[in-house]
Amino acid sequence: YGDVMVSAQLPENRQRASEVFNQLVSEYIENAPANSEVDLSFINQVTSISAEDSLYTISTWPLELSDGVYEYFGYIFYDDKPYEMLHDTEEVSASVQYQEHTADNWYGALYYNVVKYGEGEYLLFGYNANGEYNNSKIADILHFADDKMLLGKEIMQDREDSTSYVNKIFINFSSDASVNLNYNPGLEMIVHDHLIQRMGRIPGQGPTNLPDGTYEGYALEDG
Repeated sequence: YGDVMVSAQLPENRQRASEVFNQLVSEYIENAPANSEVDLSFINQVTSISAEDSLYTISTWPLELSDGVYEYFGYIFYDDKPYEMLHDTEEVSASVQYQEHTADNWYGALYYNVVKYGEGEYLLFGYNANGEYNNSKIADILHFADDKMLLGKEIMQDREDSTSYVNKIFINFSSDASVNLNYNPGLEMIVHDHLIQRMGRIPGQGPTNLPDGTYEGYALEDG
Protein backbone atom coordinates (compact mmCIF):
# COMPACT_ATOMS: atom_id res chain seq x y z
CA TYR A 1 0.00 0.00 0.00
CA GLY A 2 2.91 2.35 0.65
CA ASP A 3 4.22 1.78 -2.86
CA VAL A 4 0.84 2.60 -4.39
CA MET A 5 0.44 5.62 -2.08
CA VAL A 6 3.57 7.28 -3.46
CA SER A 7 3.76 6.00 -7.04
CA ALA A 8 0.24 5.48 -8.43
CA GLN A 9 -0.52 7.74 -11.37
CA LEU A 10 -4.11 8.56 -10.41
CA PRO A 11 -4.69 10.70 -7.27
CA GLU A 12 -7.74 8.67 -6.25
CA ASN A 13 -5.66 5.48 -6.20
CA ARG A 14 -2.99 7.15 -4.08
CA GLN A 15 -5.67 8.32 -1.64
CA ARG A 16 -7.29 4.89 -1.36
CA ALA A 17 -3.91 3.30 -0.71
CA SER A 18 -3.12 6.01 1.86
CA GLU A 19 -6.30 5.27 3.81
CA VAL A 20 -5.39 1.59 4.12
CA PHE A 21 -1.73 2.37 4.77
CA ASN A 22 -2.61 4.76 7.61
CA GLN A 23 -5.02 2.23 9.13
CA LEU A 24 -2.38 -0.51 9.07
CA VAL A 25 0.20 1.81 10.65
CA SER A 26 -2.32 2.73 13.35
CA GLU A 27 -3.01 -0.96 14.09
CA TYR A 28 0.70 -1.73 14.23
CA ILE A 29 1.24 1.08 16.76
CA GLU A 30 -1.75 0.09 18.89
CA ASN A 31 -0.55 -3.51 19.07
CA ALA A 32 3.02 -2.66 20.06
CA PRO A 33 3.88 -3.80 23.62
CA ALA A 34 5.30 -0.37 24.54
CA ASN A 35 5.96 3.04 23.03
CA SER A 36 9.68 2.44 23.08
CA GLU A 37 9.19 -0.63 20.87
CA VAL A 38 7.38 1.23 18.07
CA ASP A 39 9.71 1.55 15.11
CA LEU A 40 8.42 2.60 11.67
CA SER A 41 11.87 2.82 10.09
CA PHE A 42 11.33 -0.50 8.28
CA ILE A 43 8.64 1.18 6.12
CA ASN A 44 10.33 2.71 3.06
CA GLN A 45 7.74 5.46 2.67
CA VAL A 46 8.17 6.73 6.25
CA THR A 47 11.00 9.01 7.39
CA SER A 48 11.93 8.49 11.06
CA ILE A 49 14.40 10.66 12.97
CA SER A 50 15.42 10.38 16.62
CA ALA A 51 16.59 12.92 19.15
CA GLU A 52 20.24 12.73 20.19
CA ASP A 53 19.22 11.81 23.74
CA SER A 54 16.86 9.12 22.36
CA LEU A 55 13.88 10.48 24.28
CA TYR A 56 11.61 10.44 21.24
CA THR A 57 11.32 9.58 17.55
CA ILE A 58 9.36 11.51 14.94
CA SER A 59 7.99 9.60 11.94
CA THR A 60 6.44 11.48 9.01
CA TRP A 61 5.34 10.78 5.44
CA PRO A 62 3.60 12.61 2.57
CA LEU A 63 0.64 11.96 0.31
CA GLU A 64 0.35 13.79 -3.02
CA LEU A 65 -3.35 14.56 -3.38
CA SER A 66 -2.97 16.19 -6.80
CA ASP A 67 -0.26 17.98 -8.75
CA GLY A 68 1.62 20.07 -6.20
CA VAL A 69 -0.88 19.50 -3.36
CA TYR A 70 0.32 17.37 -0.44
CA GLU A 71 -1.01 16.17 2.87
CA TYR A 72 1.36 15.04 5.60
CA PHE A 73 0.97 12.43 8.32
CA GLY A 74 3.06 11.67 11.35
CA TYR A 75 3.58 10.53 14.93
CA ILE A 76 5.94 11.40 17.75
CA PHE A 77 6.84 8.42 19.92
CA TYR A 78 8.21 8.84 23.45
CA ASP A 79 10.18 6.45 25.60
CA ASP A 80 8.22 7.20 28.74
CA LYS A 81 4.75 8.46 27.80
CA PRO A 82 1.99 7.94 25.21
CA TYR A 83 2.64 8.89 21.61
CA GLU A 84 1.09 11.88 19.86
CA MET A 85 -0.41 11.74 16.36
CA LEU A 86 0.33 14.77 14.17
CA HIS A 87 -2.70 16.28 12.44
CA ASP A 88 -2.05 18.34 9.29
CA THR A 89 -4.64 21.11 9.59
CA GLU A 90 -3.29 24.12 7.70
CA GLU A 91 -1.39 25.21 4.62
CA VAL A 92 2.21 26.23 5.07
CA SER A 93 2.84 29.92 4.47
CA ALA A 94 5.12 32.65 5.80
CA SER A 95 2.69 33.16 8.70
CA VAL A 96 3.95 29.97 10.39
CA GLN A 97 7.00 31.99 11.50
CA TYR A 98 4.82 33.84 13.98
CA GLN A 99 2.84 30.88 15.29
CA GLU A 100 3.21 28.12 17.83
CA HIS A 101 1.86 24.70 16.82
CA THR A 102 0.81 21.54 18.60
CA ALA A 103 0.26 17.98 17.40
CA ASP A 104 -3.41 18.88 16.84
CA ASN A 105 -2.80 21.94 14.66
CA TRP A 106 0.29 20.88 12.77
CA TYR A 107 1.38 22.61 9.55
CA GLY A 108 2.55 19.37 7.92
CA ALA A 109 6.14 18.52 6.97
CA LEU A 110 8.54 15.72 6.20
CA TYR A 111 11.15 16.07 8.95
CA TYR A 112 14.72 15.23 7.99
CA ASN A 113 16.88 16.29 10.96
CA VAL A 114 16.65 17.00 14.68
CA VAL A 115 19.41 18.53 16.83
CA LYS A 116 19.38 19.01 20.58
CA TYR A 117 20.59 22.49 21.54
CA GLY A 118 19.26 23.01 25.09
CA GLU A 119 17.64 21.16 27.96
CA GLY A 120 14.38 19.78 26.55
CA GLU A 121 14.70 21.93 23.41
CA TYR A 122 15.54 20.80 19.89
CA LEU A 123 16.02 22.23 16.42
CA LEU A 124 13.71 20.44 14.01
CA PHE A 125 14.12 20.69 10.23
CA GLY A 126 11.26 19.94 7.83
CA TYR A 127 10.30 20.08 4.17
CA ASN A 128 6.87 20.86 2.69
CA ALA A 129 6.28 20.29 -1.03
CA ASN A 130 2.89 22.03 -1.20
CA GLY A 131 2.53 24.18 -4.28
CA GLU A 132 2.82 23.58 -8.01
CA TYR A 133 5.59 26.16 -8.32
CA ASN A 134 7.14 26.58 -4.87
CA ASN A 135 8.25 24.45 -1.93
CA SER A 136 9.16 25.37 1.66
CA LYS A 137 11.61 24.42 4.37
CA ILE A 138 11.25 25.19 8.06
CA ALA A 139 13.66 25.25 10.99
CA ASP A 140 11.48 24.88 14.07
CA ILE A 141 11.94 24.73 17.83
CA LEU A 142 10.55 21.58 19.43
CA HIS A 143 9.99 21.82 23.18
CA PHE A 144 7.45 20.64 25.73
CA ALA A 145 4.77 22.05 28.03
CA ASP A 146 2.56 19.92 30.30
CA ASP A 147 4.03 16.79 28.69
CA LYS A 148 2.82 17.90 25.25
CA MET A 149 4.91 18.77 22.23
CA LEU A 150 5.08 22.41 21.15
CA LEU A 151 6.54 23.64 17.87
CA GLY A 152 7.85 27.18 17.79
CA LYS A 153 9.58 29.49 20.21
CA GLU A 154 10.29 33.19 19.80
CA ILE A 155 14.09 33.01 19.70
CA MET A 156 14.87 33.28 15.96
CA GLN A 157 15.98 36.74 14.91
CA ASP A 158 13.66 38.17 12.27
CA ARG A 159 15.61 38.74 9.05
CA GLU A 160 13.37 41.72 8.23
CA ASP A 161 13.71 43.37 11.67
CA SER A 162 16.80 42.54 13.73
CA THR A 163 15.16 43.89 16.90
CA SER A 164 12.36 41.32 16.88
CA TYR A 165 12.15 37.53 16.95
CA VAL A 166 10.05 34.85 15.29
CA ASN A 167 9.08 31.28 16.21
CA LYS A 168 10.55 29.55 13.17
CA ILE A 169 12.83 30.06 10.19
CA PHE A 170 10.73 29.77 7.02
CA ILE A 171 12.05 29.82 3.46
CA ASN A 172 10.02 29.45 0.26
CA PHE A 173 11.67 28.68 -3.07
CA SER A 174 11.10 27.42 -6.60
CA SER A 175 10.11 23.77 -6.74
CA ASP A 176 12.82 23.07 -9.33
CA ALA A 177 15.60 24.52 -7.11
CA SER A 178 17.87 22.66 -4.70
CA VAL A 179 17.91 24.63 -1.44
CA ASN A 180 19.61 23.65 1.82
CA LEU A 181 18.39 24.44 5.34
CA ASN A 182 20.11 22.46 8.08
CA TYR A 183 22.36 22.55 11.11
CA ASN A 184 26.10 22.75 10.36
CA PRO A 185 27.91 21.10 13.30
CA GLY A 186 31.29 22.43 12.22
CA LEU A 187 30.10 26.03 12.31
CA GLU A 188 27.60 25.34 15.12
CA MET A 189 25.05 27.30 13.13
CA ILE A 190 21.81 26.88 11.23
CA VAL A 191 22.76 27.54 7.61
CA HIS A 192 20.61 27.99 4.52
CA ASP A 193 21.00 29.19 0.94
CA HIS A 194 20.43 32.92 0.51
CA LEU A 195 17.48 33.39 -1.83
CA ILE A 196 16.82 36.16 -4.32
CA GLN A 197 13.71 36.82 -6.39
CA ARG A 198 13.96 35.93 -10.07
CA MET A 199 11.58 34.97 -12.84
CA GLY A 200 10.83 31.27 -12.58
CA ARG A 201 11.89 28.71 -15.15
CA ILE A 202 8.65 26.69 -15.00
CA PRO A 203 5.98 27.76 -17.55
CA GLY A 204 3.40 29.95 -15.81
CA GLN A 205 5.45 30.28 -12.62
CA GLY A 206 6.19 34.00 -12.53
CA PRO A 207 8.57 35.48 -9.90
CA THR A 208 10.03 33.00 -7.41
CA ASN A 209 12.97 32.64 -5.02
CA LEU A 210 16.22 31.02 -6.17
CA PRO A 211 19.60 30.47 -4.45
CA ASP A 212 22.38 32.83 -5.54
CA GLY A 213 25.38 30.86 -4.26
CA THR A 214 25.72 32.71 -0.94
CA TYR A 215 24.47 31.68 2.49
CA GLU A 216 22.79 32.89 5.66
CA GLY A 217 23.51 31.57 9.13
CA TYR A 218 22.00 31.66 12.60
CA ALA A 219 24.21 31.24 15.66
CA LEU A 220 23.05 30.74 19.26
CA GLU A 221 23.93 33.79 21.38
CA ASP A 222 22.88 34.45 24.98
CA GLY A 223 20.22 31.75 24.74
